[in-house]
Amino acid sequence: MPGSPHSMYTYEDARGSVAPGEDIFDERSLYRSFDRLDHAEGDRAVEAPGGMGADAEAKLRELWEMMHPSAQDGDDDVPVQDFSLLAFSSKVQSLHSQSAMLNDQKEVLQRQIKQQRELNNKSDETKDREMAEMETQLKSTQATLSQVEAQAQSLESKLADALDQSSRSQGEATIALHSNIDNLQNELDNLQNKLEDRQNELEDLKSSNAIDLADLQSQLTSSSEHISALQLAKSTAEAHIGDLTADLEKARKAEAQVVSLTADLEEARNVQSARAVDEDELDTKNMEIARLQTEVTIARAELDGAYGSRAQRAAEVASNPAIQKELDALRRELGETIEEYEVLTKASIEGERERELLEKEIDRLRDEREALEAKLSDERVRWMGVKSPGPDGGGRRVWGRGIRVRRC
Repeated sequence: MPGSPHSMYTYEDARGSVAPGEDIFDERSLYRSFDRLDHAEGDRAVEAPGGMGADAEAKLRELWEMMHPSAQDGDDDVPVQDFSLLAFSSKVQSLHSQSAMLNDQKEVLQRQIKQQRELNNKSDETKDREMAEMETQLKSTQATLSQVEAQAQSLESKLADALDQSSRSQGEATIALHSNIDNLQNELDNLQNKLEDRQNELEDLKSSNAIDLADLQSQLTSSSEHISALQLAKSTAEAHIGDLTADLEKARKAEAQVVSLTADLEEARNVQSARAVDEDELDTKNMEIARLQTEVTIARAELDGAYGSRAQRAAEVASNPAIQKELDALRRELGETIEEYEVLTKASIEGERERELLEKEIDRLRDEREALEAKLSDERVRWMGVKSPGPDGGGRRVWGRGIRVRRC
């Protein structure tokens, strides 16, 4: 029914849920409300002996019917327990046990969240170590490439020397040169394979970071939606509390008028027995009292129909601090999640910058390798046209990586 705890405080959060029908307010407030109701009804029964005790029992029975819907709601097979004070007390204690169980589940969920955060922190440390290892490997590759470049320069100087001494030892120098060229080509191929492996590892690491960011963004969105729902529920509850306060104030004023008129009626009856008061005045007062009692009854019925019984309204008011406390906890949790997201975003940006630097370095190394290959190709072409005079006046010509001798 509108305004009841069942309709206002049954919700689902980002990590767990509260099943429909399970109230999250403190049932001890019901006991206090029922005690106040019993005392108030008992006092009115003494002041106006006219069936006020039966009215209190009717209120309790109405609450019992709210907690046990009739068979017309669709549950024909569910037996309806007869009303009794003992059964009513047992039902309230059962609600209190459900609330304690939900609090325990909340603590378990909080511990699980803490453990998940620790695992995420460990995962970030592992990624940092992997990035450091990749940087070390890249530096090693650069050092190896520098050595290869030094070897290439050395080979070029040797090639110049070999050209100067081609008339004496052209055959041996050519064989050694091509052997060195082949070795250099193999080393360049190995370096190219290593660079491709590093690029693949960088792409894999980038994909892993993107997946982690997507998961964190999803959790952040879910937490934000849950907090928005709680804030909306809080606003609705505060609006209902304001309406309930105004209606309760009106009901108190009407009850005060009824008590005052009841006292006047008793006084008038006493005066009538002593002085024979005029009957018309007594009839007027009786009619006024009946009218006010009717208005109070109608007001109570409208209040119960719109916002629940007095005990339910008191339970709603008592449950608001718990909702506020949970909302504050979720806000703190959202703040921590946002901070973690910012840290991870900064780390991702830094990793992206490092990846761009590595890609630029890889492109530079590739360009140098291509330039070195072009230079080696030019040397091969030049050596293909070199001729060496033989003892018989013939000549030899070098072809490709191997040596082919053609005598004329």
